[in-house]
Amino acid sequence: MARWGELFPWPFVGVTVLLAVLVVLTPNLLSAGGGPSAGSLESQAELVLDRDTASGTTTFYIHGIGLVRYATIRIDLASAGWPAESAPRNWTTAVWQNLSLAAVEPTKLNPVGVNITVRYVDPTGQAAWFLGEYVVYATADTLYVDPFLPGSSAIAPTGVGALPLTLFLTQSSTGTVP
Repeated sequence: MARWGELFPWPFVGVTVLLAVLVVLTPNLLSAGGGPSAGSLESQAELVLDRDTASGTTTFYIHGIGLVRYATIRIDLASAGWPAESAPRNWTTAVWQNLSLAAVEPTKLNPVGVNITVRYVDPTGQAAWFLGEYVVYATADTLYVDPFLPGSSAIAPTGVGALPLTLFLTQSSTGTVP
């Protein structure tokens, strides 16, 4: 029996048994079928901003934290002033996608207003909306972002070398500003 103890020390055996039990008993943390529920962290939409200083292009990427298909993704752009007193109102629809995993919209407008509306519908038919309204201004070395939805917190200026910048969109149950 002492030989088995040399080959399989008790601490090693104990940790191995504990890990095996946890693997068997731990439920799957990601949704297994159809997609996550509306409003869950996995369905959360985010905006990623990037800037190519050589071409003067700011690119907006919209996608989910998890791998989810959105019912609609809409990105509206507008020329804006800086500093921005309020969000622009001269929106033009740059992207409108249905049943999509992501949307991308590059623009050379600077400063630019961006209005984002994302709708997710879960397998039970419940919907969640994710909204964002910003004015983005880029200098040679810094990206400034002003949010305009109620309850949005200030966004610190970001050096172009520190991009991309990721922002969570504001969740709404009705598709209107909360």
